[in-house]
Amino acid sequence: MQHWNEVGAGVWLYRDSCNVYAIEGTAGLLLVNAGTGAWLDQLAELPGRPVALLCTHYFRDHSSGASSAARAGIPVFVPEGEVEAFAEPEERFRRRETYLKYDNLWDLFIPITGIEVSGSLRDYDRLQLAGLECEIIPLPGATVHQVGIGIISSHDGRRIVFCGEAIHSPGRLPRVAPLQYSYNDLGGAINAYHSADVLLKHGADILCPSLGDPMLANVTGALDTLKTNLRRMCSAREGQLARLDAGENRSLIRVSDHVWYSNASASNTTYLISRSGKALAIDYGYEQRSLAFPPYSSPANRRALLHDLDQLRSQFGIEQIDTVLVSHFHDDHVSAIPVLQRLYGTQCWAVECFADLLETPAAHRFPCNSPTPIRVDKRIGLNETVQWEEFNFQFAPMSGHTRFSALIGFEADGIEYAHTGDQYFFFS
Repeated sequence: MQHWNEVGAGVWLYRDSCNVYAIEGTAGLLLVNAGTGAWLDQLAELPGRPVALLCTHYFRDHSSGASSAARAGIPVFVPEGEVEAFAEPEERFRRRETYLKYDNLWDLFIPITGIEVSGSLRDYDRLQLAGLECEIIPLPGATVHQVGIGIISSHDGRRIVFCGEAIHSPGRLPRVAPLQYSYNDLGGAINAYHSADVLLKHGADILCPSLGDPMLANVTGALDTLKTNLRRMCSAREGQLARLDAGENRSLIRVSDHVWYSNASASNTTYLISRSGKALAIDYGYEQRSLAFPPYSSPANRRALLHDLDQLRSQFGIEQIDTVLVSHFHDDHVSAIPVLQRLYGTQCWAVECFADLLETPAAHRFPCNSPTPIRVDKRIGLNETVQWEEFNFQFAPMSGHTRFSALIGFEADGIEYAHTGDQYFFFS
């Protein structure tokens, strides 16, 4: 019979079909991952009462016991992008494509029966649970929506991340099969590589993986070696190393003194930097590395993450994006705006002809329409001029790529600009 074992100050481990962790807070115990649920029979070994169970991702060897935990009165929290996989797996199975299916995402490994979900784990949120502040860290890899749970130990102040399958042991992942997101690529390996980089930047003192042993020392070496090995694995596949390199040492690219652009998103984002030190973005879509392929897939296979904030901070000392102008409603241009609005209160300005598509997508269900509602703070008429800081913007009708779009004209640094969205493509 398995038992709970203390592996760090205030942290207990139960070896189930995956590692199940119990973390002592000032108001009870926080559990991470569910395994088969066998640990429920040994709760008396723990020093307190479980007040919540957090799942890092939907794989069945991690989630099966969540239904038993919910029936025992323990609230279950799951990644926001995987709520349906936990709560309504029958519906996911019913809608699953079979013929001409070119993605290899492990969606057959979701729970078999529905689990009562008490709450979702939204990227970048900080939740107060069991008297602990829990930071939700996006760690795409084994699944597109995998998360890590970051806490600061109430016993010794050390930074601990419960990181799911982002790492198994120094330099290793627990399994590589889930990393082949589509028929011809290793999109999951690209994500795993950059998730290792996210963990490095987080500065954790301890990593607690869901498969493997807790890493109590030399976390940096473990993650650096993992990145080296993932790079070696990707090196034999055409284009994969280029995708790895594209995410390293990013910087915004100068167009003129106050106009910069980024290719870190699935669609380019243009930035205007005002004299007062504010940033305006034109379009703000998926972070390029976190978009599962093939790209024309269900919302459950896509994830909108922040991008370029590190670059704005390091290059201009700017901590947030003040306003986003939208060229058109397609999800690759707007999907991450709700994240900015939730975290920073960013304004969204959009032309009247497609503002409703952003605010109430369920009422329209247009192709390529992001399903997450976006608050439109300023509605702009075509041929209207609006001002942000020292810049004036003119909006003109434009159809072709989509008639629900606008050409955005402005002048900066003595140069007249026309932002055309996806109306024209230029390849070199």
